[in-house]
Amino acid sequence: MRNQRHALKTATVLSGLATAAIVLLAGCATEIDCDVAGEAGFASGQAGEILTFDAARHHPECQIAYEEQWQRGHDLACDVNAAFERGLNGAAHPEACTDQSFLERFQLGQTLASLRAERARYEAELREAELIDPTDRRRIEGRLRVLAREIPELETLAQIRGLMPPADLPPELTDPQQ
Repeated sequence: MRNQRHALKTATVLSGLATAAIVLLAGCATEIDCDVAGEAGFASGQAGEILTFDAARHHPECQIAYEEQWQRGHDLACDVNAAFERGLNGAAHPEACTDQSFLERFQLGQTLASLRAERARYEAELREAELIDPTDRRRIEGRLRVLAREIPELETLAQIRGLMPPADLPPELTDPQQ
C-alpha cells in the first residue's frame, strides 16, 4: 500500500512537471514582436541620443532589433554630409554624434548661423531705434563692421570645404530645385 501511494505521488509530481514543461515550451514557441522596440530604437538614433536599451520597456530578446534600428537612425542623424546644414539651421547638437568631422562641420554651421542672427539683431536695432545713445550706436556699428568681415570669411571657409556653393555662381547653378 505504501508503495502504491508513493508511486501515485511520484506519478502526480511527474505529471505536474510535464504540464509545467509543456506550458513553458508553449510560451517559448510564441513569437516575440520586436517591432515596437525597433521603432523606438530608430527614433532614439535619429534623435541623436546615446544608445541605451531599456529592458523594462522592451523584451530582452528585442535588444538586437532595437540596436540595429538605433544604428540606422544614428547614421541618419550623424551624417557628416548633413552636419553643416544642421548647425546652420539651428538644430541641437545630437549627443551621440561624436565623429570629429561631424563636429567640425556642425560647429561651423552653428557659428555662421549665430553670427548672421547677431548681425540681423543689430541691424534691426539700428533701424527701429530713433534715439540711440551715440556710444551705443558706435558700439553697434563697430560690431557690425567686425561681423561684415567675419561672416564672409566663414562663408568662404564653408565654400572651400564644399559645404556651401560658391557665392559667385548664378542662381540656376546653386538652386537644387532646377
